[in-house]
Amino acid sequence: EITLPEERRALAVAEGIAGFYLNGKPYIGDVYSHGYLKVPLVLQKGKNRFLLRIGRAYEEFRFVFRLLPAEAPVVILEKDAFFPSLYEGKRGEFPAAVPVGNTYPEWLENARLSWGDNDLIQKSFLVLPSLPPLSITKFPISIKVLRNPKPEELQQKKAVIPVEVSVGQYRYSAVITVPVEEPSAMHRETFISRMDGAVGKYGILFPQPYDPKKRYSLIFALHGAGVDESLASSYIPKDWAFVVSPLNRRPFGFDWQDWGRLDALEVLDVILKTYPIDEDRVYLTGHSMGGQGTWHIGI
Repeated sequence: EITLPEERRALAVAEGIAGFYLNGKPYIGDVYSHGYLKVPLVLQKGKNRFLLRIGRAYEEFRFVFRLLPAEAPVVILEKDAFFPSLYEGKRGEFPAAVPVGNTYPEWLENARLSWGDNDLIQKSFLVLPSLPPLSITKFPISIKVLRNPKPEELQQKKAVIPVEVSVGQYRYSAVITVPVEEPSAMHRETFISRMDGAVGKYGILFPQPYDPKKRYSLIFALHGAGVDESLASSYIPKDWAFVVSPLNRRPFGFDWQDWGRLDALEVLDVILKTYPIDEDRVYLTGHSMGGQGTWHIGI
């Protein structure tokens, strides 16, 4: 219980927690402790009662629950941004997504999201639609890559992209870290879902050596709960096959059913249309939740 002298807005960090209640109202938690979720809420004047629903326990029983001050009406959850990998030769426009939170208990109008530095990524902006009260909305954007990664970015395997969201006189600035890879390494790629216009991701590992005039097998690997599209990096490059791991909307998502199943089939469609795949040599596999998904999607 927390007792306050006045009403306050806050952002809740709930890692290792399936969900929590504030004064009887339910909120979602960050069950796998990925660190990307900050939940906007309003603490009332007087007594506030929290009830935590603990989600997971391994060798050590750990969870984190913190309340951060919501100083601005809008925030960016930079750890949950979806950006593709950058590598030598990757130029042009690509889908990305940035989550924006409204920390006010009222609708917010005329918020503006901007990104880029005119060096690595062209500066651009988007006037956002109305933001619902105490909400987080992930907005699809388009990034234009202007140059190849610099040697220091390749060495550090990352680059940074400035982002900002503003409403009225308020500004919230953040930096999004984007993976930078060698051409032979696994890449994270993005696409626009036909279901809802959201930005999806998949990991892809090219055959080594790669000849675009040849036709290759495809190992289509479904990740387990708490894992993501980086599953493809667990494989050694093959000289006979691509390895592709779609993201099930979230690292846990829909257990490869419902929208998760459609996510996988959309990625499969993108891969078959984009790369020289022999459709008679497509292999479906997965582990843990992805093992369940192998049966479900395979049927």
